[in-house]
Amino acid sequence: MKARHQSVKYFAVKYTEFFVRNGLIYLPLLVLIFIFPNFWTLLLFLGYTGSLIAIFLRYFATTYRIEADTLTLTTGIIAKTTLDLKQTELSHTLSNFRVEQTIYQKLFRTQGIQIYLNNSTTEEAIEFFALTPEQLAQLQEFLAAFQPAAKIVAENKARLIEKSQVDFLTIVKTGLISTRYLAYLALVFQLKEQFPRLKLFFDPTALWFWVVLVSGALLFNLAHHYISFAKFSLWETEQNFIVKNHFFTADQNTIPKTAIVGLELTSEFNRRLFKLTCITAILANSDADQDENRSKNFLFPLLPTHDLLPTLARYFPQIRANFLSFQATALSCAIG
Repeated sequence: MKARHQSVKYFAVKYTEFFVRNGLIYLPLLVLIFIFPNFWTLLLFLGYTGSLIAIFLRYFATTYRIEADTLTLTTGIIAKTTLDLKQTELSHTLSNFRVEQTIYQKLFRTQGIQIYLNNSTTEEAIEFFALTPEQLAQLQEFLAAFQPAAKIVAENKARLIEKSQVDFLTIVKTGLISTRYLAYLALVFQLKEQFPRLKLFFDPTALWFWVVLVSGALLFNLAHHYISFAKFSLWETEQNFIVKNHFFTADQNTIPKTAIVGLELTSEFNRRLFKLTCITAILANSDADQDENRSKNFLFPLLPTHDLLPTLARYFPQIRANFLSFQATALSCAIG
């Protein structure tokens, strides 16, 4: 079998996604570069243009080939990397893979797949954005040796973990005070230095401009937060955790329990304010140094802090023991 590119619909998917997400910034830059032809405007414009070129080149740089029991993956625009994955060794070479379908992929009737490797020096996956049904079936059939849990899911033997789901009020509260929105506000206030007219708060035009910027960003951030967590759920089988998110992106990510070597507990400002914690799985090969591979996967994105220890005890008993041991050692050192 020859090395194959993904579907040519890749260009439609990626450029549509780019202009929907960045068009409100990129296209006005074409005008601003003539109105304010300074270095920073030009640099920003070149950065966005470079992203468009990278999207084009990535199509030709990313290929796959299946021969007998070997999957050959080629990726990289400047530094090209070629990997040969033996089907019988997938449990050692892969930490995870996931199939997803975003709203852009649905629009052009394609699907994407992300492949995470053990002992990788980065958290980036080898990703195919636009696969035809036939191409996706080929890759899934090959990778099935790593995740036979697909049959378990199909037979409805997965159990929903209710603590993984987030109620509407929690989503709104954390979305209102997210660090992303606070950072955006800081950026907006810096605009006063570049556009003196915006300092005139009592000028109706300037005031309307501020209202649109601040409230529009707030609504966008709330919508992003809702889309991220409203349909998020964690399911469990005897051997696997299955992460599902079915809002605009249809994503199902199967995580073997034996591949979880650690947990990352994070609590950003908005989570701390409402006593919430995010639990993320750290995946790595059991005989490898976990610091060499950190493929992050949300398990409990907005878990009440008072449920933390019971959740660790129920689903991660060994990691809970290490967590309590670390807490006791830290307390002992603090007292000493």
